[in-house]
Amino acid sequence: MPTEAFKVLQGSSRFHASPSEAGGKTHRGFCPECGSPIQVKPDAVPQFVAIRTASLDDPSWFNPQADVWTSDAHPWDHMNPALPKFKEYPPRAE
Repeated sequence: MPTEAFKVLQGSSRFHASPSEAGGKTHRGFCPECGSPIQVKPDAVPQFVAIRTASLDDPSWFNPQADVWTSDAHPWDHMNPALPKFKEYPPRAE
């Protein structure tokens, strides 16, 4: 989702940065109390924040638009065949 549209309503995330396949770093935000993953902020696309769906109070409104990093998918992960698939990062619009 667009970074400017995302807001944590309670508390704040603690971040861990690691090298990104797309260059720069990937910043993963976790709950400082329980360690649950909440968000991901890649340097490669600063205009977007990825949200861990399981961290939402009500994930029923979530409507996936694509499956990314399918190269790392588990065999039991049955993805929607109608969604676009990307083995790693999707191509960036310049």
